[in-house]
Amino acid sequence: MRNNFPVTNQEQSAGIEQVTQTSTKMDDITQQNATLVEQAAASTERSKTQAISLRELVNAFTLVKSDKSSVVARHVTSEMTAYIDEKKRISEQISQILIANQS
Repeated sequence: MRNNFPVTNQEQSAGIEQVTQTSTKMDDITQQNATLVEQAAASTERSKTQAISLRELVNAFTLVKSDKSSVVARHVTSEMTAYIDEKKRISEQISQILIANQS
């Protein structure tokens, strides 16, 4: 019976060491994830800003007036606006997901 007791203590010490190492690794990964979330949030914010700037640029264009050019201009503006709105919507969804994952 006595011979088994020291082995049990050794096993217990090894188990505690494994738990400590795992906890340290989890802390490291949590810190890395927090950094990635911050970077993704910043990137999302830059995307929103770029989308707004692009919309302003597109809206600033003035085309030569003709029936065909007016139709083309409305179509291009409509397509660009839809694209920008979709990009903003996706950016906002990414932000919400990142914020939810941060908690």
